[in-house]
Amino acid sequence: MTNIYRYFRFGPLNKKVIAISVPALLTMVSHTVVMITDTAMVGRLNTEAIAATGLGGFFILTIISLFFGLSIAVQIITARRIGEKSFNQAKKILLISLFWVVFLSIIISVPGWFFSKNIALLFVTEGAIPELVSDYIRFRLLGLIFYAVILMYRGFFDGLGMTYVGMAAAFISTASNVLLNWILIYGNLGFPAYGVKGAAIASSLAAIPGLLIFFIFLKTSRYRQMASLAKNTGKNPPKNPALTLTILRAKFQTFKVVTKELISIGLPTASQELLLHVAFLFFYKIAANIGAISMASANILISIMSLSFMPGMAFGIAATTILGQAMGAAKLNLARIATHRAALFAAIVMGSLGILFIVFGKTALKVFTHEKLVIADAYPGLVIVSLIQVGDALHMVYASALRGAGMVNKVFLYYLIASYLIMLPLAYLFGVILNMQSDGLWISVSIWIVFLGINFLRIFNKGEWRSYKV
Repeated sequence: MTNIYRYFRFGPLNKKVIAISVPALLTMVSHTVVMITDTAMVGRLNTEAIAATGLGGFFILTIISLFFGLSIAVQIITARRIGEKSFNQAKKILLISLFWVVFLSIIISVPGWFFSKNIALLFVTEGAIPELVSDYIRFRLLGLIFYAVILMYRGFFDGLGMTYVGMAAAFISTASNVLLNWILIYGNLGFPAYGVKGAAIASSLAAIPGLLIFFIFLKTSRYRQMASLAKNTGKNPPKNPALTLTILRAKFQTFKVVTKELISIGLPTASQELLLHVAFLFFYKIAANIGAISMASANILISIMSLSFMPGMAFGIAATTILGQAMGAAKLNLARIATHRAALFAAIVMGSLGILFIVFGKTALKVFTHEKLVIADAYPGLVIVSLIQVGDALHMVYASALRGAGMVNKVFLYYLIASYLIMLPLAYLFGVILNMQSDGLWISVSIWIVFLGINFLRIFNKGEWRSYKV
């Protein structure tokens, strides 16, 4: 009983895990609200508008996933530097990552603007949809630079343990997006009704007030307290050409070193995010081969799963930050305990959600559709994935912790194996060849989750992460 009490009492470690996780969870909920409201508001136009925003939105999300991978690298390295009490180095990580994402945003957005129609035609050729997809992609790309910068700031503040900053920015962006949708999609307050184009413009502009929130928090007392620890109290060096050249060389060397760090951590993580998106595109394709009902139920179940993922991802952020700071401070036992504690809390929350999905699953499915055949097809799959929610929690938290320790390449390798050598082949085998249809698809997803959960837990307990440097 004493041991159980230690796990759940509201002590400093548990408070820190929850203080980091809850704002991170609310941030994700806010992003989900944006997707739901976008779909609902565009859905009042016509079927072609829904199809165009769905396809264009997935394309933009795939691009943003690359920047999301880099933001995880910023979080990982920032947490480690804060643990080492090297605040100046953490700031350099942020500044140099901002340089690269601005550069990459321009490199992606400019050609994307001119070739958006060609991109649309790769996916769809029917009626007016390609033109609508093209418009949506073009005007979403205009805001790519803002979203990329937001992700870097969010990674930085998450690394500091200040996840509530990202939460505040997400809330402001969500409110702005809904308001701008109402104005620009339907033509309110004297503006023209831009339809799909208006939804894209609204999403791009909504990032700006969210970005301003980060600048406001840079002035807060907690941030200033951290920054004051890194101030150089010495006198400014005398100015002379030789010294200036030396300083410039040192700055360029720092730029190269930090860029190398960002690439070594960010590239595998960004590749993982991108390849996961591609894997589920193939998953959709297999569902489409089975039939329209299977594809409809797959869409609904992935939407529901994205909600159940959120606690695991939020506690994963907590594990990444606390483990990184603890490793930076050479407190390896704290890093181990904090990760296990985050995994325990995630398992409880997601396991409880799994029970609710089983009990109230048919009611939940009716929120998405009233088609009886789709509900009947989707419910067994919902039960299957609900039964392994605890495994999903473990897989996400321990994967995040291992990335936070610097084992990004191994995590990427396991996701690659699980997605392309296990999940997709089994989905085709069970769903199509053995004619298990939708049930076969979700059995393959469950095996994917169990494989990842067992292996990431095994690797973490093995302790190899303790020797990794970031």
